[in-house]
Amino acid sequence: MKVTSGKDYGEEIPNYPLNSIVIKKTDANTSKLLAGAAFEVRKVSGDISGNSGTIIGRYTTDDSGIIVITDLEAGAYIIEEVQPPANYLLSENSKQQAWLKADGTSVVEVTFANYPYGHLLITKTDADTKKPLMGAKFKVTTADGTVVGNANGEFITDSNGEILIPNVKPDSYVVTEIQAPTGYEISEGKIYCEHCGHEIQIVPDYDPLDEVLIGQEEPEEMKPDSFPVLEESGTTVGKGRKMSGEGKRTSLRFRYKSLLFLMVLLICGCAFTLSYSAMTSDNNYSYQLRKGRQYEKKREYEKAIMYLRRAQEIQNEKNGSDTEALRLLAEVYAKTGAKAPALTYMKQAVETESLARGDSQALQELYLDLMELLNETGQTELVGDVIAECPYPDIRDALLPYRIEKPACDTPEGIYNYYLRLNLSAEYGSIYYTLDGSIPTSESTRYEGPIELMEEGEVLLCAVAINKKGMISEPLVLAYKLDFPAAGADTDDDN
Repeated sequence: MKVTSGKDYGEEIPNYPLNSIVIKKTDANTSKLLAGAAFEVRKVSGDISGNSGTIIGRYTTDDSGIIVITDLEAGAYIIEEVQPPANYLLSENSKQQAWLKADGTSVVEVTFANYPYGHLLITKTDADTKKPLMGAKFKVTTADGTVVGNANGEFITDSNGEILIPNVKPDSYVVTEIQAPTGYEISEGKIYCEHCGHEIQIVPDYDPLDEVLIGQEEPEEMKPDSFPVLEESGTTVGKGRKMSGEGKRTSLRFRYKSLLFLMVLLICGCAFTLSYSAMTSDNNYSYQLRKGRQYEKKREYEKAIMYLRRAQEIQNEKNGSDTEALRLLAEVYAKTGAKAPALTYMKQAVETESLARGDSQALQELYLDLMELLNETGQTELVGDVIAECPYPDIRDALLPYRIEKPACDTPEGIYNYYLRLNLSAEYGSIYYTLDGSIPTSESTRYEGPIELMEEGEVLLCAVAINKKGMISEPLVLAYKLDFPAAGADTDDDN
């Protein structure tokens, strides 16, 4: 600052403004700003690790999701998230550092991203037809017996045979069916296969035939060597020999072996069904992908995301290179308006395909899908960067028609006391504009020549460029005010 006294000028003395820290709290999936996160800020010197330093305050994000702390001295600070928003996990990077310069020329911004709690999906189906069953009641508790939810932990399947419990904190859970749907029953005291619905048979580890046959021989008086064979009239026609004890034992052994063989077949069948069911459920990529597609078509995007994320987890566990789950995740997130995760998943799909197969038709199609996604989510300002970073010349050439840039105007916005002629230009595509601030479409006025502003008042120009691929640029928005001097007014100061 300069200190003055009358006509005498003193020495210029630096007096820098104090620095500021801006804390932002966002959803890790959607980038939405979040309220209710508490932070502790400490000023430290020297070693900034651990919990050292002086606490200067505890702050909580409001509906804006942003905290601005001003009037801070220069030096080192630790910003720690001490309480996440409701139904969110604590940020993985719960501590961040900030260095504030003495000259006060920079404002330090730190962002903490939190993942929301997960969702628990329970599905009830008919064991034979796989038809979803409505009306099954389940009780859900944590491993220590704490009930989940506000209804004593009890939930009932809907018409899709499902229960979706949102905002479930990561933990171990016990899900118990306590009431079967109408027309079905669960017998007490029996163990049932959760996949095929059949009772599980327990086979002893000793030969059951030995115990079955113990005491099965008839008393001596019941074992004559022969017996008479009579006609209906009672006349004896001959003799027959009764089966010996050994023969009867052999017959019994045959019957029981046959029964045991059938039991083994039943158990093997149940095991096969169990294996098949497992292949079509939680650990099967195709199953999860198919369910994700089904819910996406039903516009049940929350469930679609859950299944598609599980499908991608399976791909990652197996080091797979299929990109369909990533592409669908990007598509679903785009439909929910979540730009950041939509772009992230689509870029992951492109990267995965590039690493697995390099320059290919499939990779080019993914790049084209990326172009469409940028257009759908209003991020066409990134198109040029994507094209420039593409390492494949053939694909780059295919992407060139998608280039689009915001229009430019030769007259800056402001207040004018004379008529204006606005000249617009765009390197790619045709320009469409409005003068009321609304976002133009291809149905709006097409720019063909200078826009003349001839009347007093305010005008809000909004212009976009649209190319032949239908890509819409970021809008150009300029505010003008025409304030003409009164007719005959003398602007010279003659007196």
